[in-house]
Amino acid sequence: MVMCSVESIISTFTQRNIKKWTKLISLHTKMEDCHPEECQVCVDNYDQDLRRPRCLPCGHTVCSRCISTAIKRTQLSCPICRTKHNAITARDFSVNYSFEMLINKHKDTPFKAEGKVSKKHYKVCHKGILKKVLPLMRKQKVNISSLVTSCKEVLSQLVKYQEHLKKCKIQHHQLQEKMVEHNSRAIGLLEPEDIRVMHMITEGKERLQKLQDNLGSLGTGTSSHQFFTSIDEADHYNEKVEKWLQRYQELFPEVDAIHTSVKVQENIKKALKMVSIDMGNPKWSESLRNLGCTLMERVQAVTINTSKELSVEHLRVMSEPFKALVKNHQVFAVHQTETMNYYARITLEKGKLCLYTLQKLPLPIDAHTIQHEDVVKMLDQSSVVTFLDLGYKKVKNARVYIQLRLKSSMSKIFKNMCTGHEGYTFCNAKLTSVVGKGEPGEYVVGGEYTDWDGFISQELPMDFGGFACDTPSAGDVWYLPRTGILFHITTRAGGNTDGKIFGKVESGLDVVKAIAKLRNVSKVTVMNCGIVLPL
Repeated sequence: MVMCSVESIISTFTQRNIKKWTKLISLHTKMEDCHPEECQVCVDNYDQDLRRPRCLPCGHTVCSRCISTAIKRTQLSCPICRTKHNAITARDFSVNYSFEMLINKHKDTPFKAEGKVSKKHYKVCHKGILKKVLPLMRKQKVNISSLVTSCKEVLSQLVKYQEHLKKCKIQHHQLQEKMVEHNSRAIGLLEPEDIRVMHMITEGKERLQKLQDNLGSLGTGTSSHQFFTSIDEADHYNEKVEKWLQRYQELFPEVDAIHTSVKVQENIKKALKMVSIDMGNPKWSESLRNLGCTLMERVQAVTINTSKELSVEHLRVMSEPFKALVKNHQVFAVHQTETMNYYARITLEKGKLCLYTLQKLPLPIDAHTIQHEDVVKMLDQSSVVTFLDLGYKKVKNARVYIQLRLKSSMSKIFKNMCTGHEGYTFCNAKLTSVVGKGEPGEYVVGGEYTDWDGFISQELPMDFGGFACDTPSAGDVWYLPRTGILFHITTRAGGNTDGKIFGKVESGLDVVKAIAKLRNVSKVTVMNCGIVLPL
């Protein structure tokens, strides 16, 4: 049904509607081109012989010949309104004399019987009909062309959806095989352990029975020989039991078998629990029907809203459902360590896709995560834009965008400080000073950084490379070798320096200039920082 050709759909549509359009054209023609002297069925002129106008009980007037042709099995179905009438011949219906008189009155010549319609009259009628049919045909062609386009689009979406379903089934089979494989491995480890335990129990019961028998025989002898024999047997079985107890301590439990069993059961139960909790239609499912989007876009919306763990491919494609999650602050990049997970917000701000620095953040219940390492790999390493959100006085977040030149090691370290990927970040650190205030070459100094636990430092006394700048221009971002990770942003061109440029302020230089005018720059805090991801 789904895979039927577009041609068959059009054919079905045409056959279904041809009668309706024929009737519509006929009625339209009769209404627009009314000729009372003509029979409405055969379009021939009435006469006083074979084509006399006869009035049917339903009120319509038809010529005698058309009535005779339409009578079948003593019944006539009115050619105009389809009302059923009983009749054997046309003479069963009276002549419409008033109609004949009206026709004769409007004629200049006596009413004459006419035979066949002349060729000239036929051509005139044909042209009149065509004039009215052609606009309807054009309209019909437009409708059919629109349906063809819609059919092709739907078929394309259904084929893509079918491919998606096939991939889903393959993944389910793979998961099922892996689950069965892990479960079989756990059972395979437990079965030999069970057999060893069974042998130990059987052996233990035998040893216990012997001990109990020896215990009962001790002191029941009547001679010294019997006493010594009982004691020797007791020593012999005592030694066997001690060895059995020692093997029990050494062999059980088989840690690998129990560990594997517990982990497999735990993960399967967890998976089943999650599936049982999330099964059924979610609250937002009905709203998908009202979205003006394609089938595959609705499939993507369901996938994205259902899955808590997304891939970096969602960032690359940036579909409308995913974009909605980003705008609602529901997407986070996660970095996992042995002891804790750190999260970075991903937001869409003024057309820029921003990845904030990693922090200890409480993750919202409705959050979706992407691996931080995969997100960072999206960057065009030849051109990275970072941002610093500076807070001072009543200004909470004044943003400065900095374009980095990644040929220097300093720019790479600066990028890592903005993302927090290496465990250190500029977030919550402060600017340090303004040098050359109000003079040419004025610049603002920053570079304190914190680790994920909030410890402040600025130690990294190395030469990280860069482009030498004797006279920096406004907006240059540079550093002095062997002064740690302190960075400098020039706010006034001029002056001389031994610094090396590794970046340029792309926007927000006015923010830095305003900060340079403050009395105490050390109160300015880097409220947040991050990088701009490619869209």
